[in-house]
Amino acid sequence: DPAVKPDAADASDPSGSAFTRAGLPAHMVNAMRAAGLKRTTEIQRLAIPHLVAGEDVVILAETGSGKTFAYALPMIAAVGAPGRGGTKVQGRCCPSMIVLVPNVELGRQVAYMAELAAEWVDTGEYPRPAGSKLAGDQEVIPEFRRAEVLVATPARLLAMMRDGWVLPGRIAHVVVDEADEMLSRGFEREVAAVLETCYQDDGVNKFGGTVQFCFAAATMAEEGPILSAFRRGPDGLRWVSTAHFGGLHPQLKQRVREVHGVEDRRAALLRALAEDKTHRALIFCASPEEADACAEHCNASGYVAMSFHGKTADRGVALDEFFNGDLPVLACTDLAARGIDFPDLHHVVHYTPAADAATHLHRCGRTARVGQSG
Repeated sequence: DPAVKPDAADASDPSGSAFTRAGLPAHMVNAMRAAGLKRTTEIQRLAIPHLVAGEDVVILAETGSGKTFAYALPMIAAVGAPGRGGTKVQGRCCPSMIVLVPNVELGRQVAYMAELAAEWVDTGEYPRPAGSKLAGDQEVIPEFRRAEVLVATPARLLAMMRDGWVLPGRIAHVVVDEADEMLSRGFEREVAAVLETCYQDDGVNKFGGTVQFCFAAATMAEEGPILSAFRRGPDGLRWVSTAHFGGLHPQLKQRVREVHGVEDRRAALLRALAEDKTHRALIFCASPEEADACAEHCNASGYVAMSFHGKTADRGVALDEFFNGDLPVLACTDLAARGIDFPDLHHVVHYTPAADAATHLHRCGRTARVGQSG
């Protein structure tokens, strides 16, 4: 399970006591240890103590560094603690925590990891939080209404609030994941609208509880968008970052191939696929049309491939098959560049170079994750 795979960091502490020192409750740490999660990553050691203390935190760390658990573990532990304020309204989702993400694919992954964290909270001493749900899963009506943790794109969450499916009065923890994209690439107004519904001018929610904020990112060109979104002033934010933030992880190796024309590019792609003995690769393309053509060329050359982009009719099928290892080659747009964790992926091909340095980092970050090479 990629979500609970121990990493190479903190190898001197195999007992899980680093999570205890970070401030997580002992019963939760014991459950995590039983599931195989014993060692903290650098960003988890840096961020968890501040989130446990109730601070508002900006988490800055390279791709594949464990950022999701860095915020999910302490904040869901707080959600599961006794004495939470606020009354639920029958027939509506009244979450204690929301996580804002840029797309559904990342949302599914975050919801899954949040569900794991909720399971680890439930060890008898504390009741389990009623689980996590991806906004849009309201067809599973009872589970959706009971959800304490709601993962959503900003637009979807706003629509569900307008339609009365979600009531924001109990929200006490807010996470903006992929914060650089969410606050500067077309999402900023929707994110601001969501944040404005979560707390009043005095910084508390409808039931008088303080709302805790966390912003997480693997790239960040400037701090201005976060400071604008956070209405309590710059002194109220705790910034934590890893040594490799803003760069590529040392375990990642890059190779450059010079190509001339379409046929040369296609030949170079096939050579790149042949270099990986597993013949498993994520191929980044510039457009949906290029991704479709690339997948078609791979299939014609003996590599089973599918394309994944915003125009794919049922894009979840291709992503799930690649994630599970049933599909060896996935030709995609940058829709797959951020946040998504593909287990045991060692080969990323830039069929067309990224438009900017940040996108290049995110593309490369689909491999060489959590101590692995790529």
